[in-house]
Amino acid sequence: MLVNEERRYFRLEYSALRLVFFKKFHFLPSIRFNSYVPTSISKQEDTNRKKLFTQFSRKQIIGGCVLVGTVIGSVIFVTYEALTLQGRLQITNNVHETDRCTGIKFIYPHKKPLMKLDDQVQKNVNEKLTENVEKFAKRFIPWAQSKSKDPELLLRLVESEDDDSRRYGLTALTLDNEWEDYQYRIVSQGCSNKTLVSLARLPSCNDNFFRQLPWLPVTTEPLETSLQKLLTDLHYEVKDPGIKHYTGRVLSVGQPGKIIETEQWNLGDDPRLFEKLSTDDKNNNELIYLLQALVSHTLIGSQCIKILDNGGLILLHRIYIQYKDNIVICRLLAWIIANLSVHCNLHKSIIDGGWVTILHEWMKSIDTGLLFYTIRALANLDQDLHSGYDIQAVYHDGIYLTHPIHKTLTRRKRAKADIVFIHGLMGGPFKTWRQRDRNLTQINNDQDDYTYFWPKDWLGKDVSNIRILNVGYQTELTTWDTKHPVEPKKRTILSRSIELLDKLREADIGGRPVIFVGHSMGGLLIKEMLNIAAFDTRYSSMIENTIGVMFYSVPHHGSTLAKISNQAKYMIFPSVEVQELNTDNRSLKELHSTFLDLHQKYEFPVLSFGETEKTSIGLNMKTVFVPPSSSDPGCGEFVTVPTDHIGICKPEDKQSYLYKQSLFFIRKCLFHHTIKHTVSMAKQKLDSSLDK
Repeated sequence: MLVNEERRYFRLEYSALRLVFFKKFHFLPSIRFNSYVPTSISKQEDTNRKKLFTQFSRKQIIGGCVLVGTVIGSVIFVTYEALTLQGRLQITNNVHETDRCTGIKFIYPHKKPLMKLDDQVQKNVNEKLTENVEKFAKRFIPWAQSKSKDPELLLRLVESEDDDSRRYGLTALTLDNEWEDYQYRIVSQGCSNKTLVSLARLPSCNDNFFRQLPWLPVTTEPLETSLQKLLTDLHYEVKDPGIKHYTGRVLSVGQPGKIIETEQWNLGDDPRLFEKLSTDDKNNNELIYLLQALVSHTLIGSQCIKILDNGGLILLHRIYIQYKDNIVICRLLAWIIANLSVHCNLHKSIIDGGWVTILHEWMKSIDTGLLFYTIRALANLDQDLHSGYDIQAVYHDGIYLTHPIHKTLTRRKRAKADIVFIHGLMGGPFKTWRQRDRNLTQINNDQDDYTYFWPKDWLGKDVSNIRILNVGYQTELTTWDTKHPVEPKKRTILSRSIELLDKLREADIGGRPVIFVGHSMGGLLIKEMLNIAAFDTRYSSMIENTIGVMFYSVPHHGSTLAKISNQAKYMIFPSVEVQELNTDNRSLKELHSTFLDLHQKYEFPVLSFGETEKTSIGLNMKTVFVPPSSSDPGCGEFVTVPTDHIGICKPEDKQSYLYKQSLFFIRKCLFHHTIKHTVSMAKQKLDSSLDK
């Protein structure tokens, strides 16, 4: 055994670098960690090992010095460049002038420099993306919510300030939700007045959405006595002489004349209706006369406020409760409410009084007069303009919206044109434009096919996206027993035309293309209105947007009826309207001459129909009211129809020559206007591009 001094052991701790050197010099190739190897190394080997480690240490020192020098030099260079850069830069606001003086030349690279994504897109891309997401959510979320059956959720939709949300909500409420009674009450009690009126104008809306009529105070005073007291208070304060005279006559006499006309040219409704009126309404004549006098007071705005202040709505409510099945009284009540609805400050009182519920019931009526009064009242009460045709219109007395009668919820659906119908002498808005008269047997057999207003039932379906207005005014044949409170000076064609122009402008006539249709004296009113509009800037848009005029037996050169009346003027006492139809009337000739000039200037199409058969005037006497020589205006198209003066504007059916020609003319006017408008817009774009 060797002594410790001779047997030396050393412990080797290997690193990766040492192992490489060991392997290179084949020194201890099979050494293991923590192993002890006896050393008996020669001096030469020990010397080689020391040289190896000395050379390795020198390389490390040299490499470290080079690295440190490189870092220090880089720092010094960057610092120097940064400190001296400001002195070499030149800042100027006039680059081109500096370039010219110094002769600096710019170097343009052959390749475009690489740009970041933020530099290549617009700065507001995030804002646009956010806006589009919000728009999508605003449309999709309300649409998804409208599929719910939760009444509270749908109520929040219809009360939203967003137009699309309201439209989705109203559409959902008109569906058959199969709710319980309490669910309908959630909507009826929580919805606003604006929503309630919109629901009343929608077709097939459930009756449970409408609030119950308010409680009425108990009273034993007869209705006639209450009406007389109300009219007495109004009579003392009214200033219009015609209304004052008529009211006084009703209060003193009680029967100022017949309310229901039964002559041939005044028969405007179902004959069965007149049979019922002649027997059932004899006991209610006094109430009917008082209500008609109240109608005349609603034509004045200050009187409307006094009617409400004196409890007029409560009184009318009592009358409705007692006479809800009487069509004549309901007509007068609807007429009064429609006149009150013209004034926006009275809307809340009308709605809170429960009249929207009553008007919704009347919308289902088959009576033409009651229906048109109801449509006018609801259209005036409706303030939700952005859910329909977007037409901001006020329908005054005598201006009736006849199509569309319901509110439309189709998005972006707009009325592309207006058609205005004006009746003639002794005509009416509810009887002139009916289908050809039939006897009682034919009406009973063909009840579903017969129409009491063909422009609404036929024309509204055959021509899309149009609005049809029906104009009504009061006329008289004689001054012997005047029934209507209108002064003679207000009965002239000029006075009536100015009044109608103001009312039609309030109904937004002139805001889009318009076609005028007139029968008899109504055609003269159309010519006078166009004449005034051509010289008055307030109505200039009306004639500029007139794209067609259609006449039905219009007495351009006078009427035979006026000639007969003048021959017996001391017996008949012809009215102002009849006197103006005289063939020798100078104003009539000047009016027609002006109309021919307007037709040549504005180039609007004209279609005229002339009668060829005689019309009965009583006492077995017949005559042609307007012969073809007078009904031919001398411009546009003129055709004669084998019918009398009353039937000239009443087609027999949709296949009749009269209706086909009328429909073809209206479609032609709309088509020519579309082509003309398209060409005009293209020309404007071309001119603007050439100017640029």
